[in-house]
Amino acid sequence: MTKSAYLTRKPSYPALPMTDDFSILFELLEYEGAEVAGRGSLTISREIRENLAKLAAGRCNDKERRHLVGALSEQPELISELVKEIRKLRGAPR
Repeated sequence: MTKSAYLTRKPSYPALPMTDDFSILFELLEYEGAEVAGRGSLTISREIRENLAKLAAGRCNDKERRHLVGALSEQPELISELVKEIRKLRGAPR
């Protein structure tokens, strides 16, 4: 799928009012192309994993969410971990 086709494709998730933070994440989840490989392994602390799971489940307060979104901006490799947590909740294959 070309990048322009990906950006113009209608998403299958329901249209909900959301912040740009999450709309970008939902677009990533809906992407059906090949995943990028070749990244080094990332060691993620238990606390970060638990916080990502909490964010994925929508249980963070505003302050926690802003902190995690900042961490995701600073460490983009954490995004794939957040996607895994969301997929677990959705029952999607890993």
